[in-house]
Amino acid sequence: MPTRRDIIKLFSRLFLWGATIIGIGLSGGSTLFAKIKKRIIPENTDPHSLRNSNPESLDTRNLQVMPLEAFGTMGDKDAPFNPDTWRLKVSGAVRTPLELTYDEILAMPPIERKVLLVCPEVFTNHGKWKGISFRGLMKKADPFL
Repeated sequence: MPTRRDIIKLFSRLFLWGATIIGIGLSGGSTLFAKIKKRIIPENTDPHSLRNSNPESLDTRNLQVMPLEAFGTMGDKDAPFNPDTWRLKVSGAVRTPLELTYDEILAMPPIERKVLLVCPEVFTNHGKWKGISFRGLMKKADPFL
């Protein structure tokens, strides 16, 4: 015959297993729900009205791309840049440290995305961004995971 202590242990284990399963289900479900339930932004929406929004919760396919002149800037706009001496260094916990020249980066296959960039309470820019794949760069560097 099980003791009272055995019954308490059994119910505790069942409770913890149930809570774990429910927790996993809820976290996976909320992620799935977040991907499906995006607010569609109408075409003529003022991007500045989105300053306090989470870009991940917005569907911006109808939002017009802003001209570059309309983008706000922060910080030093006139930072010196010499493409002949500039280098991008990827080092640290990687198997293959990289040091790429500006020309080597320009030679990499570009990717282009329409992205809403939000700096809460400061600015919102919706533009067409072009650059290299961070994932591709990390694949070359082969980080220790």
